[in-house]
Amino acid sequence: MRIYKIISFVFDIFLVLIFGFVCYVQISILISQNSNHGVPKIFGKSILYVYSESMDDPDNPDSLSVGMGLIISSVSSTDIKPSTPIYDEDGILIDYEKDGDIVSFYCPDAGIVNTHRVAEKVFIESENKYYFITMGDNPVLHHRYLAEMWSEDFLIGKVTGYSRALGQFLEISNPSAANNLTYRSGELHIAWLFPVSMFIPAFMMGINHVVMYFLSLDKNEKDVNKTK
Repeated sequence: MRIYKIISFVFDIFLVLIFGFVCYVQISILISQNSNHGVPKIFGKSILYVYSESMDDPDNPDSLSVGMGLIISSVSSTDIKPSTPIYDEDGILIDYEKDGDIVSFYCPDAGIVNTHRVAEKVFIESENKYYFITMGDNPVLHHRYLAEMWSEDFLIGKVTGYSRALGQFLEISNPSAANNLTYRSGELHIAWLFPVSMFIPAFMMGINHVVMYFLSLDKNEKDVNKTK
């Protein structure tokens, strides 16, 4: 019986650690989204879902099609790489090579988070901050006049990873991300996963104690029978 108690104790410690980790993640999500334009952040990473075709360009190896999940890493403005600019004879930016970073940023007017490629980065000395010009890669949907200009105050982070599998996981955990094209990606959160994750360790701990209780009853019964 002693070995069962040791195993039970170790199992309980393991479940407590899992429960504590999940609680930490949940608290981090609630705190970080208040200072990150509504986008939850865990260990400096955010997860977003591609819900429009603005970055879908089959000619680019890093094309982001609808249904992909994105990993967004927090970075400083100085670490953002702009694309190679193409100027006309008057020195006006008319196009760019699509070799710059893809970033996520908050659009205060629309109240949504966009994920587009950085076309140009400019430092305004009078404001002591960077401004970015970004645009989607899709050659059919976007043209130069649809580019956005915004300051580093609205930077969420840089795309450092993406996969279809992550997008499918988000579709399961939060179906509204895939079904609503007006979905505000800043509100993206795993609707049921974390509450369930917090419940599972507690449930397993309870099952463990019930098993140990019945094992102790069985042992006591055997001890009683031996004394007869």
